[in-house]
Amino acid sequence: MPKKLHRRSAVFRKKKVTFTRVLIGLLVVVGCAGVLAGGYFTAKFSVEGWPFGGSAVSGGSAAPESVDSKPESQTPSSDPASVPPEPTPQTGGLRAFYAPLSLLRDQAALDAQLEAAAAAGLNAVLFDLKDQEGHLYYQSATELAAQSQAAVADALTLEQLKSAAGHMREKGFTAIPRLYAFQDHVGAGNLDTAKITLSGGLTWYDDNPSAGGKRWLNPYAPDAHRYITDMAAELKNMGFTALMLDGVQFPNQESSADYGSSELTSLSRGQVLQKFVTDLSAAFGDGRVILSMPGLAGFGEETKVFGGNPLTFGEAVAAPVLLPSALGSRLSVGETTVDSPAAHPYEAVQLAMSQLSLRIQLMEEADRPAVMPWLQAYDYSAQQIRDQIRGVTEVSGDQAAYILYHPQGAYDFSSLS
Repeated sequence: MPKKLHRRSAVFRKKKVTFTRVLIGLLVVVGCAGVLAGGYFTAKFSVEGWPFGGSAVSGGSAAPESVDSKPESQTPSSDPASVPPEPTPQTGGLRAFYAPLSLLRDQAALDAQLEAAAAAGLNAVLFDLKDQEGHLYYQSATELAAQSQAAVADALTLEQLKSAAGHMREKGFTAIPRLYAFQDHVGAGNLDTAKITLSGGLTWYDDNPSAGGKRWLNPYAPDAHRYITDMAAELKNMGFTALMLDGVQFPNQESSADYGSSELTSLSRGQVLQKFVTDLSAAFGDGRVILSMPGLAGFGEETKVFGGNPLTFGEAVAAPVLLPSALGSRLSVGETTVDSPAAHPYEAVQLAMSQLSLRIQLMEEADRPAVMPWLQAYDYSAQQIRDQIRGVTEVSGDQAAYILYHPQGAYDFSSLS
């Protein structure tokens, strides 16, 4: 029976010098083993009792979803031309909170939230512009966005979006829009050259439509790449300096899927997804591209839908989902186990972050992404939220970055100050 980890463990508690020595020792040992084995390191990482059904990486369901489907009216007003340059986070990374679009449309509520978040040490806001269904929440002017007919009825105009982002910059926050990529039921319904089909050309669904099956964009279709990349370039031109990608994967269930033939089909799955992230990053210029992924995938476990480890796709920042309640009944990394991760948020997050750090250190220095995990800010006390943040900062130090996630955006930042 694996041992249960406790907060009073010397490895997980306050003996930072001991932990540092252990970490350095592990790096040396693992690095030597990696050389002997051809330079490739695979950490054994498993989650029992994954609550989403299927595997821990199936269909992108591990990533927190938006709860806004049709936001309401009003948008903060601010003149983007007069907005000062967006501040670069000081020594640390981006420390964000997820905001439903309804919050962005209520300037008084947004201002109150930003003031409280700033006092708690946060400096970024994450929000959805293209959700898991493929709905667009802004009126993109790109050619394929118009063809997709995916914009919701009350989507933000470009000026409203600029204004909202400018308002956040005025308050000292980095605005981070999130775009789901190939996981896209709505857009795939209107972009015939970008969707996955059956061999006869009919639309493919990941399940029977009557049972909730969804359409997908085709990772091997150039127009699917262009659809998302053009929006990234558009957002960069509007002044955004950070962007999150989600749903950068193949479907978990692919029975009868036909990916067609194009200049991309000679590439492996991992190569075509890496090319997508690399090309989009180039289109986004000097901005930071953040890639959201299930926590398991970063450890090289259950990566079929990615065709490899998404840590290696060329993103500037990796955002693994480390919500303790989503880590099942048992979290195991190598010989170390945390029973009931939801009841031990510090131990679970600290263990996962330590192992991610080890894996990234074995990559070429130029290829190493920063790590910005999703942390759970619902169903937890302020102390349990602080414990997760501590688990990140003990590993990442001055470069600590994270995303606090509450689906309704109901944060009590005063308790974290």
